[in-house]
Amino acid sequence: MGGAIREPASVIRGLEERIPCKAERAATGARRTQSIADYAAANRYLEESYLAQHNAKYAVEPAEQLDFHEQLAKGVDLDEVF
Repeated sequence: MGGAIREPASVIRGLEERIPCKAERAATGARRTQSIADYAAANRYLEESYLAQHNAKYAVEPAEQLDFHEQLAKGVDLDEVF
């Protein structure tokens, strides 16, 4: 499957466009100046900073504790699926 791989700066711009709060957009713009120049730096930023803040703000407990996910069928290769 061939989709284009986006550059880290465009990934951050994409996040910025999805963040509704003006102050959060400004903070995201400020993060862009943290020299995120490659995928390793972008992943580091996501793991060390962004994800924890995002999850703290938006995470909610499930309405039910039951897990409705199904087991992956035997022989399915997710690399082929996605």
